[in-house]
Amino acid sequence: MISLVVAAVLLLIHALVCLVLWTLMKLGLLPVRGHMLAVMVLVPLWGPLLVVLLITRSAVFGADLKDATLESLRINDELHRSILVHDREADAGVIPLEEALIVNDPADRRRLMLSMLTEEPDAYLAQLQAAKLNDDVEVAHYAATAVAQISKESDLKLQQLERAFKTDPSAQNLDEYCDFLGEYLDSGLAEGRVAQIQRQQYARLLARRCEREDTFELLPRLEREGHPYDFIILDPPAFTKSGKTVKNAERGYKEINYRAMKALPRGGYLATCSCSHFMTDALFRKMLQSAASDAQVELRLVEARAQGPDHPVLWNVPETDYLKFYIFQVV
Repeated sequence: MISLVVAAVLLLIHALVCLVLWTLMKLGLLPVRGHMLAVMVLVPLWGPLLVVLLITRSAVFGADLKDATLESLRINDELHRSILVHDREADAGVIPLEEALIVNDPADRRRLMLSMLTEEPDAYLAQLQAAKLNDDVEVAHYAATAVAQISKESDLKLQQLERAFKTDPSAQNLDEYCDFLGEYLDSGLAEGRVAQIQRQQYARLLARRCEREDTFELLPRLEREGHPYDFIILDPPAFTKSGKTVKNAERGYKEINYRAMKALPRGGYLATCSCSHFMTDALFRKMLQSAASDAQVELRLVEARAQGPDHPVLWNVPETDYLKFYIFQVV
């Protein structure tokens, strides 16, 4: 009985306190938010006490906390803006190396040229070749000297690789010689008659390289290497010399043509032919269409040819009509 009386008294006190706080809130003397009002009413005794403590804390420390928070936000914002401005300014000041050698003042050009020469001149060969025409005499002199040195070193290496290949024409020496000669020609160091001679030598090395490789293994590797050639010529031996093996021959022709089409980039050229009489022209064209479909490319016919006058076709001898030759562009 006594406990009930005590509980009733406490509830009454709680109700009175809530009423007083609510009245002060209505009068604007007590800044209590809506969710805190619910805590005050639903939590007996402790609810009003918590509200009073929070209001007291806000009254004593609220201004300082607000000012400190705003100040930290302002500082962080200014710091962020300064970082962004710095990044934009840095990006705006970056220009390509070729332009820097043209638009910068002479002192900066020379410093830039010396920096390239002390790092790795071979990596800046294209820029050095362009700098030979710079209107700054000193920059042009530095560039011409560097290019001449690179050319001399490349010539010496070519001679060493050529001697090694002639001494030991192994696959490894052939690959090293052929690869470096290709890079040398692409660099533009060779000019005029020298470039013509080296390109002829490169063609001979490529032919030698292809002779020792299985076409059915070479073409997939070229595809994996990422379209290293713009023009592929397929001139295989006769895959069939009997009507009984035409189907097998057709599969072989399709495989190498399919692989060649996959290895070529868009815009590249394919020259393909067959010297088998039993692989008729109609069958050969059908095979090419099927290979192009599987390779998901389209072929633009550039030229179609047959054997020359020195290999005449005799209508009464069907076997004399044997050569098919097509040039396509992969589009």
